[in-house]
Amino acid sequence: MSQSIYLLLPACSITFVLCLMLWAIARAAFKHSRIYATACLIMSIVCFTDTLLHSCGLLAFRFNSLNTLSHALLAIPFLSIEIFLISTGALILFHRKYHAKLLLLAGFTPSVLLLCYSLILSITNIPKYGHWPAALNAIMTDYNGHMLLYLSLFFFGINAIGSIAAMIRSLLRYRRQINSYFGFHDVIRTNILTGGTYIYIAFIVVISLHLANYIHIKVFADAITVHCAAIVCKICFFTYVCYLVIRYHERYYSIEPALDVIDTIDRQVESPAPNTFITEAKGETEQQEYAETPDELHVHALSNELDSRLKQWTNDPKKFYLRDGINVLQLAEMLKVKPRLLSDYLNTVMGVNFNQYINSLRIEEAKRMILEDKNRTFNDIAVYTGFSSSATFCKTFKRITGITPTQFKKQLGDN
Repeated sequence: MSQSIYLLLPACSITFVLCLMLWAIARAAFKHSRIYATACLIMSIVCFTDTLLHSCGLLAFRFNSLNTLSHALLAIPFLSIEIFLISTGALILFHRKYHAKLLLLAGFTPSVLLLCYSLILSITNIPKYGHWPAALNAIMTDYNGHMLLYLSLFFFGINAIGSIAAMIRSLLRYRRQINSYFGFHDVIRTNILTGGTYIYIAFIVVISLHLANYIHIKVFADAITVHCAAIVCKICFFTYVCYLVIRYHERYYSIEPALDVIDTIDRQVESPAPNTFITEAKGETEQQEYAETPDELHVHALSNELDSRLKQWTNDPKKFYLRDGINVLQLAEMLKVKPRLLSDYLNTVMGVNFNQYINSLRIEEAKRMILEDKNRTFNDIAVYTGFSSSATFCKTFKRITGITPTQFKKQLGDN
């Protein structure tokens, strides 16, 4: 027990510092993004309340009055609510409000109702049993208590599985949309997000082990070990969350406008409505429609016109493809075609997605800049050609040309 007390003080101190950091970030982010501020605020609240719960669990072995707060009928619904809040914070950042609403209906609302019902049922039984812990323990011995426990476990499972599925689905969808519809790749690095998803899954596993202790499944030797392991794991999790929100907040501000329109792009690209191909001649506008589900035949039939318009667009002195945040919807508007037709053309005729197409144009521009001035730094070239960093520029350059920018410059020097 003494070891757990020694752990409790630094754990609470660290968690308190993390709460303050998340709260400060939320206040600072509010000026730039209310969504980012809301997510940080949710995380700070969860971090504080979660540490409070585990602290009560550790101290309950010395102070019996605290044992009530860690009772299974109260703690299991609370853990389900905690998972929902963390998932909601992440899904809000991804602009996946639909998934958050599903979790709200399937996991959060039933857990809140069960928690309230357990509170009401136990409080009404206090006069009969003398004090609250005895009332809760008495409820656990009858039919109502067993039903409440099993329902709490059931909705906890729905919340946990639904949260993991929503996070993985959102991550995969984000990566697909960035590659298919936008001219950048690492505004928020996908490997960081993938690592965060894995840590989140581990976080839910630890909560499940903590839950197993409430239903007398001995995963660890004793309950104190469970609380200590949960506190250590959750401190690591919230520390990682703090690192992400501090390290990538500026990048999120730049990608948020894209996330606002990403679902609009998805609807327009994947829309089954007839696609329109607009042509202008002698001041008049004509619209040509093709089938609802365009195949290669329809795309190839219009390939000459689309190829001509793309060449005209790439030769424009304004060089729109160098703009940060260029997406398939903007390009479709410039070419006066439907986004779905443009996406089909790039995928079917040119054999590339939008990201690959834009990056190939940027690399050609970078090669021209190197030819004109060999003393220009790669960082300057990366910024001018629309890449987020010189590392991303060098990686993309090698993927497209097969050699690094340094090797390309060396080849020019040898010639």
